[in-house]
Amino acid sequence: MSQPTATVPLGDDAQHLVDEFERLSPFVNGGWDHNAWYHPWLLRHVPRPCELALDVGSGGGRFTRELARRAGYVFGLDLSPLTVAVAERLTAQLGGPDNLEFVVGDLHDLELPPATFDCIVTIACLHHLDLDAAYRQLAAALRPGGILLVLDLLRSERPRDVWRELLAWPLARLLQLKHTGRLIEPRARRRAWREHGEDDAQQLTVTEVRALAERALPGAQVRRRLLWRYSLVWQKP
Repeated sequence: MSQPTATVPLGDDAQHLVDEFERLSPFVNGGWDHNAWYHPWLLRHVPRPCELALDVGSGGGRFTRELARRAGYVFGLDLSPLTVAVAERLTAQLGGPDNLEFVVGDLHDLELPPATFDCIVTIACLHHLDLDAAYRQLAAALRPGGILLVLDLLRSERPRDVWRELLAWPLARLLQLKHTGRLIEPRARRRAWREHGEDDAQQLTVTEVRALAERALPGAQVRRRLLWRYSLVWQKP
C-alpha cells in the first residue's frame, strides 16, 4: 500500500480532524489508555496465520506493534502526519518490530487494494467517519475468510446503560492507577482530550451500530463494552 502524496487536498472535515490530532500529538505516547484494556481481547481474534494486516487509526502505534508480533506484515494508517511521526519514533526507540510501516492518509480517500488483508483492526477511529461507507470499504479490502475487528466509542442508551456507567467510572480510575501510577491524568492531557471529545458528534448507540452493521456486514457480532465502547467482529464469507 503506497503512501498518498502530500499534494492530495483534504476535505474540510478531514482537515479539521488533522488539525485536531496535530494538537493532540504531544499527548499521544503509545502508552496505556482505555482502549489498551481491550488489546488482549482484540489480539485473540486475529486469525492465524495472518500474513497481512491493517491498523486503521493507528495513533501512537502501541496496538500496531502488538499486531505485528502476530502477523507477517502490518500497515498502520493515520490521518495525522505528526501522530505518524510519533509512532515511528516510539517504534524506533523500542527497537521494532520491523515488519510494520506507518502510513499517512485519509481512509475515505485511499483506494485500498481489494481482497488483500487477512485482518483489519480499527480502534477509536470510525466514529469520526461515515460508518456505513467505512464498513463497506474495509469489508472490500479483506480477503475471503479475513477478519474485521472494531473497537470504538458509543453513545449511552439511558436508562439501560446507567449501570454500565456506574461500573465504568471506578474501574477506569483503578486501571489508570495500575498502569500509570496516577489516579487522574495530568490536567493538560485531560483538557485536550475533553475538548477533542466535544467534536465526537458522530458517536452512535449500540442499537444504531448494529443496524448499520447488519446492512454492511451481515452476521457481525456487536457487543456493548465497559469504558464507553463497543466491539465488532466480522469474518468475510
